[in-house]
Amino acid sequence: MATSAVLAPFKSNIPDFNLSYTAIQEKVKTVINKSTQVFDMVAAQANPTFECAIVPIGMDDNDLNAFYNFITLLQGVSPNKDVRGACSAASNVIDKHKADMYMREEIYRVVKAVLDNKEEMGKLADEDKRLVEKLERKFYTHGLGLDKDRRDRLGKLLNREKELQIEFIRNINENIVSVLFTREELDGLPDDYFDGRETEYEDGILKYVVTSKYPDYSPLIALAKHSKARERMNIAYSNRCPENIPLFQEAIRLRLERARILGKNTHAENVLEDLMAKTPKAVLDMLNNLKDKIGQAWVESLKELSEIKKENIEAADKQDNEHFNLDITYYENIRKVHKYNVDDEEIKQYFPVEHVVPAILKIYQTMLSLRIVKVDSSSVWHPDVELYEVWEAHEDKFIGHFYLDLFPREGKHSHTAMFPTRPGFTKADGSREYPIASMVANFPKPTPSNPALFKHENVKSFMHEMGHVFHELCAVTKWSKFHGTEVERDFIEAPSQMLENWCWQPSVLRQISSHYKTGKPLPNNLIEDMIYSKVDKVLLNDLNLVFYGLYDMAIHNTTTSDIDANKAYNRVYNEVFSSNYRDAGIGPVATLMHLMGGYDATMYSYLWSQVYSADMFATRFLKEGIDNVQTGMDYRREILQPGGSRDSIVSLECFLGRKPNSDAFFRQRGISNPISIYFEAGEADTQVAGDIDEGLDDREHTDVQVQHRNEIIKTLCANVESAHVETKKTKKLLRAAEKDFELKSHELKEITDKLRSYREKFETLKKAAEELRKVKMKHEKTIADQAHKIEEQQKIIDTVNAELVEQKRVVTSMGDVRTTNEQLARQLKKERSRVHTLTALNAQLASRISFSAQNASNDQQQQHLYCPNATDESISSLDNDISFAGDSEGYKKDDVPSAFLVTGSDTDQDADLIEDAVAVSSSVVASLARSRISQPQSKRVSTFEVPLASFESSNFAVKNGTEASLSSAPSSGANPNGAAYSNSGIGSNPFVATTRPSTSFLTSTEFTFVPSSLSIGDLLKPSTQTLLRKIHPTKAIKRPSTLNQYTSDGLGGSRRRGNNSSVRGGRGTQPVQAKINWGSKKA
Repeated sequence: MATSAVLAPFKSNIPDFNLSYTAIQEKVKTVINKSTQVFDMVAAQANPTFECAIVPIGMDDNDLNAFYNFITLLQGVSPNKDVRGACSAASNVIDKHKADMYMREEIYRVVKAVLDNKEEMGKLADEDKRLVEKLERKFYTHGLGLDKDRRDRLGKLLNREKELQIEFIRNINENIVSVLFTREELDGLPDDYFDGRETEYEDGILKYVVTSKYPDYSPLIALAKHSKARERMNIAYSNRCPENIPLFQEAIRLRLERARILGKNTHAENVLEDLMAKTPKAVLDMLNNLKDKIGQAWVESLKELSEIKKENIEAADKQDNEHFNLDITYYENIRKVHKYNVDDEEIKQYFPVEHVVPAILKIYQTMLSLRIVKVDSSSVWHPDVELYEVWEAHEDKFIGHFYLDLFPREGKHSHTAMFPTRPGFTKADGSREYPIASMVANFPKPTPSNPALFKHENVKSFMHEMGHVFHELCAVTKWSKFHGTEVERDFIEAPSQMLENWCWQPSVLRQISSHYKTGKPLPNNLIEDMIYSKVDKVLLNDLNLVFYGLYDMAIHNTTTSDIDANKAYNRVYNEVFSSNYRDAGIGPVATLMHLMGGYDATMYSYLWSQVYSADMFATRFLKEGIDNVQTGMDYRREILQPGGSRDSIVSLECFLGRKPNSDAFFRQRGISNPISIYFEAGEADTQVAGDIDEGLDDREHTDVQVQHRNEIIKTLCANVESAHVETKKTKKLLRAAEKDFELKSHELKEITDKLRSYREKFETLKKAAEELRKVKMKHEKTIADQAHKIEEQQKIIDTVNAELVEQKRVVTSMGDVRTTNEQLARQLKKERSRVHTLTALNAQLASRISFSAQNASNDQQQQHLYCPNATDESISSLDNDISFAGDSEGYKKDDVPSAFLVTGSDTDQDADLIEDAVAVSSSVVASLARSRISQPQSKRVSTFEVPLASFESSNFAVKNGTEASLSSAPSSGANPNGAAYSNSGIGSNPFVATTRPSTSFLTSTEFTFVPSSLSIGDLLKPSTQTLLRKIHPTKAIKRPSTLNQYTSDGLGGSRRRGNNSSVRGGRGTQPVQAKINWGSKKA
């Protein structure tokens, strides 16, 4: 098989698959309009002839079929959902148009007139004559010859049935279900099953997504160990498309009604009239005969499968036999492994797609004398698609094109099938319209870690569908109506089924296999095991076909229109498989694509055509050689090339040289002659089978001779069977020994490889160690040199450091001396200023001290403490921290303050303020007990005016009771509140206190001043001024916003924190005032 890089010279033969939704709609309108014009022209013929009436219809049919096939393919494979929808709608339009045209009575009269013209018909070529006959039959099946009412009803039935079929198939293609499984539930499936598989989290658990597509579904049903997992998958698969059930039921009713209108009892009777079987009776006889013969063998096989189930089932996975039908595929697979040593997962490693596809194409190329060329082209509908040209092998003659679309994707046709993409026919100008076919499949796709691998079953499917492809390509007909696979429905599968036999031939299996890792072909022992296991595989496959054939007859060969398709399915299944099947939901009928895709009443054809395929293979290819070029050319010329231009029975007889029979079919299944099941492996066995067949066909022997011959045959069969069993046992032992030897050899090789690898690594490490030793010695010398240099440098650094320390000590000493001198100078200056101020203040205070009580009211109390000895120095010192009471313009330096006035609004504040104001000097000890003024909090006010003089000469104590009211006090004696005080040399009323009672606070509180001898200078030191702030006269000082500006040192004093000059208060929130009461002002 060659490969070309360019499309030449038939590039124009390639269709454009990039059509839009609108383009498809426009195209179908053009095709329909042209076709309608053709039929109108034919209807106007007064004297119809083949040339003027039949040829235009045939030509129009060519064009319609070409477009119809094209959009049918796009409907199944286009990645664009809108395009698929447009093609589906276009198919409906064309189907309706055809039905309408074939129901036109005037057209029917024209065709009938040509058919009745015996003279002209006698001159026509066979294919032309067949066209006239088929056209007349087509008009008849559309109701021509009936009255108008029945004809119109028939047309509606046909149109509706086409709509149902298209919708049914579209639902299957578009409806892909998914089931989630844990890794444990999928135990038994190979690792490559999980490569690239989508995952989801469900309830926090990681699960794998398994779809209803064939590459997902098939391995799970065959290999998953957990029956519940297989059951869930099977139920999901079978319950797809519930909307298809009413469509299917309606189609069954419409078909029966259509048959009755045409005068038939059942739909099957109406369909089979034009096929090889001819009648439903012939079909049912064949199916029931096979059911009985195969059924007996199946009962024994079922017992064997049941025993295998008992041996392999786990206690946690037990289930009743009502669902055993779900397990058949799984336990059939186990039987293949245990009984025949056939493991599909092992075998598929020998069938990588990249090798199998070209190998099988080469088989077709040789058998049919063709040349196949792979073409690089952008004219494909998806990147996965490959395009090929086909030529005659020995001459430069073009045959046609085919496409391969092998892997699944969203929205794609879900089954393996061949789509006739464009039929071949002769154009009006006499040139050839070259055919195009497309093989569409859903084989497992390659993953990043593994190539795409075929199971043997996939290999057979590919071989089968390629048989249809070459049926399309090798057909040479004048009219598209007869091209390729347009043959009787019960023969259409025969060519492809015959070609499946190649997949069981040892020489072919070796040719098409190549292990994806080693490249080696299948070993002989595996090939023998595969062939030996074939009989059981064929048995199950045939029984399935019997079931579908009988089910098809059950719903289409009935006179009742209300048959329940699901119930019929279950009933027939149980009869055929001897089981107790119960569907779990809607049942598989919703996805029986064949019965809604043209195989209605013809499902039997798969078995019917196998009779012909077995006969063709055994009679010609098995005897003459599967690679015999002449046999291949005979097959191409007699079976493929005529297509449907003649009856298929004629084609068969031309190829076989006789009428077909069913002997080979039953021999392949071991029913009439079990020995033949082993003869497909070699030529010698084939010769023995041929000799026995000749003996069986000899009709000249007497009955006794025949009986004797049969006894001999039975003895030979038994001997061969026994010998084969012994040979099989020996081969198994030999194969086990070979496997063990291969395993040991492999292990020894691995050990040898490891030793070699270790030796190489050791030598490498040894060299590396020597290099490291040299490098180490070099580095050690370098390090020693560097250490010596560092040591010398360190000595220099130590010397420099010592000198620096000494210099630093000298500098530090000089700085301390300078700082001490500066501090002493500042202190001296300050003391001189203070002495000057005190001297001036003392001189003035003696004559200007006065006592005054200001702002006394009912809600306030005032206490005055005079300082008659205040000096200018005192005033100057207080200038920065105290506001003096006086006029609004401030004060002058020669004004003498008469007293401090401290006003507070909270008892706690009062205590704090007095403490901070007068007990700040270390020379004055003031002990104050907090006082609670008996008055509402908002009204509590205490005012204390402290005479400055009292700090110099008085020791006194004041006790303030809750009910006391003290407005003045004598110069000496007892306080009315019971507190003793003394005042020498100060004059009358030295102390005035005013309090108010309160019922909500403490009723008895006392505070005490214990002043010692104190000079004005001491009082006015900075430490005594910490809580006083310079403000304008009579202005209030607000309480500080925080309580951490001052802290109390107990009752004996306080200390300042920070530089805030506000007065620290107690618990209240009322404003606090600090004032100076003036005596007289200087002029």
